Amino acid sequence: MGADVQSRTNQSDAVQKIKTSAMPVLSGLVLYLIPFGFDSNAHEMVRHAPKAEPSFVQEEVYEGETKAFGFSNKLWRSDQFEISLLAPEAGPHKSELEYKVRMDQGDALTYSWRVENLDDAEEFYFDFHGESLPETGPTKNKLVSYEKRIGLQKNGYLIAPFAGAHGWYFQNQSAKPVVVHLTISGFYELAYPSSFGNEGGLLPLAPQRR
Repeated sequence: MGADVQSRTNQSDAVQKIKTSAMPVLSGLVLYLIPFGFDSNAHEMVRHAPKAEPSFVQEEVYEGETKAFGFSNKLWRSDQFEISLLAPEAGPHKSELEYKVRMDQGDALTYSWRVENLDDAEEFYFDFHGESLPETGPTKNKLVSYEKRIGLQKNGYLIAPFAGAHGWYFQNQSAKPVVVHLTISGFYELAYPSSFGNEGGLLPLAPQRR
């Protein structure tokens, strides 16, 4: 009798130990099943997951009207200039200067210029333009103006619409001397001093070529 009671007690303890040790497993199983659904009709688990997005990107050929990229056989370069312009009273051509660089059609450059020692924008005039070269152009040179106005600074870019010389005409209309700081970068060639587009003989401060 005593042995039978002891046996039942041992069996009860064993069952309790099994229940206790099974609780973490059951808890983990519940957590694991949270992302799943249960189909009561089919009595089987069905995972509810969003549809997978395509893992590839469709490549398209750019066909826009705006030129988005280009290539050049020229070396990229960057040049800085300081252009000193006196007041108009100093004499003819001392208050103005025209400077252009050589570009082929499709060549691109960026530019930035500002006027030092002048506060009134109405006292400085500029003409940003392009002109075909005499030796390659027609009898009458092609001349296109991109921007004509007054102002003390400008930043921008140019994609040459035709082969030729492209650049600026600067004119100081104030009663004091000024300095124009000009920086250009891109694909172009400098015009030699006294040549077409650089009749004033302007030279860069520190030419850099890559």
